[in-house]
Amino acid sequence: MAIKNYTLVLHAFVASLCVVATAAIAQGSPPPSLSLSLNSVEQAEQNCRLVFVIDNKLNSDIEKFALEVVLFTLDEKVERFALFDFNGVPVDKMRVRQFELPEAQCSQLSKVLINGSAACDGGSLAGNECLDYLNLSSKTRLEVSG
Repeated sequence: MAIKNYTLVLHAFVASLCVVATAAIAQGSPPPSLSLSLNSVEQAEQNCRLVFVIDNKLNSDIEKFALEVVLFTLDEKVERFALFDFNGVPVDKMRVRQFELPEAQCSQLSKVLINGSAACDGGSLAGNECLDYLNLSSKTRLEVSG
């Protein structure tokens, strides 16, 4: 009788270890993400300068990353289309990129729309991860959406 109880206790102990191990593994690997934040907007003479911070948590280096962007005015009209080339972004690294919009007044802009991806290449990327896992934010008065 004591042997049966011992076996039951041992099975219960092993089962509980499996549950704890599975939970620890699940907590140990955060989901993939690519964060893009508009960090600052500043007038640079006749140009409007946009500064972005990008953080690659896709579990793969990005060798080429470019976004199709649409900029809107205060009255929600399209001001211009642009292609922002972020170049390479190593995995688990943060990069800062700036883009100057010639002959643009920052004070007249209201929104930055990520319209699509022109490039998302590198490592084990299939090409759609850059948009699928893209988290957008803004530390400025301009809205960033996609």
